[in-house]
Amino acid sequence: MSPPSSTFVDPQVHNIAGRHAAEMNKETTNPSKPGKRKRGAAMTEEQRIANCISTKKYRDKVKLTNKEVFTEYEKQRYQKRKAAMMQLSSEEQANIKAKKKEADKRYRENLKKRIGHTKFTTVHMQNYRRLEETSQLTDAQKREREKHLEANHHTSNHSMQILLLLLLSLVFIPLVAFAWSETSTGAFNPPYIALHDDATSTFKPNSDGVHLEKSQARPSKKRKELPDLNKSPPVSEAEEFTERKKRVLTKNRYRTAASALSIKEIAKQKRKIKYQEECDKFRRLPAHKKEEARVKAVNKSRKYREKLKLKTGVTSKKVLRFQELQALRKTAGNGSNGSSPNTPTDFDWTSYLVDTEDHPLMSPIGSSVQTQPVDQSGSHQKDKQAVSHATSLAGSYLPEHPKKTEKRKNRKPYSWPEEKAKIERMTPEQKKYRKIYSRTRQQRYSNRLMEEIGFSSHHNARLHQYRNLKEKGQASEEQLAYLKKYQEKSKKQQEAFQARRRAMRLSQRNKKE
Repeated sequence: MSPPSSTFVDPQVHNIAGRHAAEMNKETTNPSKPGKRKRGAAMTEEQRIANCISTKKYRDKVKLTNKEVFTEYEKQRYQKRKAAMMQLSSEEQANIKAKKKEADKRYRENLKKRIGHTKFTTVHMQNYRRLEETSQLTDAQKREREKHLEANHHTSNHSMQILLLLLLSLVFIPLVAFAWSETSTGAFNPPYIALHDDATSTFKPNSDGVHLEKSQARPSKKRKELPDLNKSPPVSEAEEFTERKKRVLTKNRYRTAASALSIKEIAKQKRKIKYQEECDKFRRLPAHKKEEARVKAVNKSRKYREKLKLKTGVTSKKVLRFQELQALRKTAGNGSNGSSPNTPTDFDWTSYLVDTEDHPLMSPIGSSVQTQPVDQSGSHQKDKQAVSHATSLAGSYLPEHPKKTEKRKNRKPYSWPEEKAKIERMTPEQKKYRKIYSRTRQQRYSNRLMEEIGFSSHHNARLHQYRNLKEKGQASEEQLAYLKKYQEKSKKQQEAFQARRRAMRLSQRNKKE
């Protein structure tokens, strides 16, 4: 039988009570009835009606309400679970408790979505208030509501009692501590009353009229202090002033020395800490946010380079410092130290890379082309030696092998199979962002090299130099082998590209047909 429309009954409670009644009435229940079903199977309409009938029979038999049946069922279930939990280890118990906590949380969230509250009790109370306003509240509902209000009132009273106890403890604990400290310091000492009458002893009357013995008289407030062994012996005011001044001067000297020696180090450390914080913040971002941050950083760097170019004519502080250093070396070379601007220390790599023929190293080996007349005496002897040394190094300003800065700065060497496996595990979105990141990184690197040496890579600069030397007949065997190897590699790449292009065109033609 369904409950009346004015009363809200949880269907979950109703079904649990029905199952419990069916378990209790196993002996009287006929297994052929539609109320008997397998555990976990869906309940049909006939089974639901039979379940309600059996529930009503059991309730009429033992005279229990629906909620009391549910409470009894929960008690038995709790006892069984408790006995089973006691047989498990502590780790398994902790895991089960954590799972139960998560399940309860999910149940409350689902309940919040379904009925707008995390408890059915709140819904019951709202329903009872609404029924009370319309004068439709039954006696059973009134009793249940009063019981709920009493439980809440008891809880609130308990919390108020705890709060009062805390306040009293906060007030009385300092008072007791103060009284104890006063007693221990001797500010409050009770009189020692003589309990015997001795003719030989002398008595001293108390303010209350009680006679005290001299030996038992009230002690004085000022007690004799024991000497402190840790305390230094007394010194005169002049000595104390001298010691204090010496300490202050020493402290100031150390502070000044530390600040003077480590101002740059402190600034460097601050920059390093800030950079680490920014890196940590960047690592915690998701993939799409990382790409947005990279784009912002690239735009910011571009604006900074444009602003720097308007001010100084170059787009990098590194190039600006290089130019300043070059100018200083030239001025120092024209000074009294006797060095020449043509020495290897201030060799103009940029003008050499852009093929300026006025540089002495571009002339063939053995030629006598020089920018300044060389004097055999005095300080010009060093210039002659430097020019001859620089001429012998013609065509080898770039190393045969890549620099350390050209290599990838990884903790372990780069391995293409590992990288390939890593790429295969990536999602399409991650692959897309990886391509964008590698492309922007390569573009930044090539732009920087173009500003510094005039080429987008050291390999291109090396090829350009070797080709020029080959045309002039000054290339060595290693340089010629390098050029030959590059030509073979580029030829293979071109053939592979043509093959891919033909295959793509063929596939497009087949699709059209």
